[in-house]
Amino acid sequence: MSVNQDPVRRLKGYERRALILDAARTLFSANGYDAVSMRDIAVSAGITRPVLYDHFSSKKALVLDLLTTETEALIARIAVAVRSDAAPTERLSAALRAYFKFMIDRPLASRLILTPATDPDVAEVTTHLRDLAEKGVLTLIAPEPAAALAPEPAVALAPESATASTPASATASTPESATASESATASAPASAGRPTARQPDPHSLEIAATILVSSIVAVANWWLTHPEVPPDTLVDTTLTLIAPGLTTLTEPPR
Repeated sequence: MSVNQDPVRRLKGYERRALILDAARTLFSANGYDAVSMRDIAVSAGITRPVLYDHFSSKKALVLDLLTTETEALIARIAVAVRSDAAPTERLSAALRAYFKFMIDRPLASRLILTPATDPDVAEVTTHLRDLAEKGVLTLIAPEPAAALAPEPAVALAPESATASTPASATASTPESATASESATASAPASAGRPTARQPDPHSLEIAATILVSSIVAVANWWLTHPEVPPDTLVDTTLTLIAPGLTTLTEPPR
């Protein structure tokens, strides 16, 4: 009697799904969405195309799942790092450090988020994710935010490929716990001795958030080809350029 030696066929459904997502993340990040086929993903995952379609009805459905999952993980990580009672520049600094740390820990996910796709539906989702980013930054830079940046529900992430290229300062990725994510939603009371901040025109804050997101994305894309640059250099340089303007926009009245 013959025995099936293929270990992939003995995987449980959720394990096979994680294997597919890991293969797709690697391929999309390395080659771009448009250059990757479902056959490529099946071959990389070591499964047949029918098995792949059992889990995802199309390549679009697969990449949308990846984009949503990775963006939720990034938002949750930033939420944990940011204190709502800090000054706008301090909140932005903490968010930047969490963002670039995410890029170190999950380089393939970062490339996936930053790589554009020509498919209209995928482009629509990336536009929506950018809108979420601008709203998040708007929360960070508001003089008196109503609440801390709220994380999305915790998600389980498939481990990235061990062969992924990471910056020299990379450290091992640790999934955020549900407890840590929940703690980020608590708004700390404002400092009693802090002067009341200026309330700038809402349109000015929206413009500032748009500029900041565009600048941060540009820096992140640059870092993909300069991984030897320490993240502290990215954060410090970015803040040196934008902090004066942000302070002018939100500083307390004199």
